[in-house]
Amino acid sequence: MKNSDSEKDNNTHDNNNPIIFPDAATYSGLNKGCDNYLDDKQFLAFANTVAQFEDDQEKATICMEYTHTYCFTTAQVMKLGVIISDEASRYIFFKTAYEKVYDKDNYLYVKQLLQNDKFIFGINNIYEVPQGEKPHPVSIEEEEIQEKCVLSEEDFTNIKSEVRKESFSTTRLAISKKLIPKYNCISSEQVKYLLGLLSLEADKIELAKFAYAYTLDPQNYTLVRDYFTSQESRDEISKIISN
Repeated sequence: MKNSDSEKDNNTHDNNNPIIFPDAATYSGLNKGCDNYLDDKQFLAFANTVAQFEDDQEKATICMEYTHTYCFTTAQVMKLGVIISDEASRYIFFKTAYEKVYDKDNYLYVKQLLQNDKFIFGINNIYEVPQGEKPHPVSIEEEEIQEKCVLSEEDFTNIKSEVRKESFSTTRLAISKKLIPKYNCISSEQVKYLLGLLSLEADKIELAKFAYAYTLDPQNYTLVRDYFTSQESRDEISKIISN
């Protein structure tokens, strides 16, 4: 164990981009994993205790154990994640904490603290669409369109392979924009997956906007919108959904 205290806040990530911590006090979502989350004093005491451990696996383990007993907010989970230096250990903690976090609709914010695509996809996969924003049932006409327009897993695998051949985000964006019209049929879930192959936020937004016109289930495009953690980015996608 070491004797240094944890920092109360860490507002920058390794790449010096500011980290956005969602405010649980203003949370109005219906999706809650627990009630009565720790106050600032209680949380700081716990965070300082976690910071005393040298080993990141130990840090993650004690954090996971406490999620079964105490209620944390997404911001608190993120601040504990900052204390855990090893990304794999941090990711395991994030996955475990999700079910018992207070403001579950805010949970995609934790992706700011992940770099590995596999871990980011893992968070996307456990995230539940906020209550009240679930995709509406499709009509008979929409079902008929979807039966005629389905991007097979084999074709989608080919698209992913072609995109991954490129090293840069902007080039991957260009390839995606070239291939999507070729098949003229892609699901919201598949669009969300492709976003994870891009590294630049601007490229992700551009692809999300572009792919909407070719999506077979536009009623589910909230899945794509909720992929983004930035409210500004979400608003950009909301505009095309509402038009």
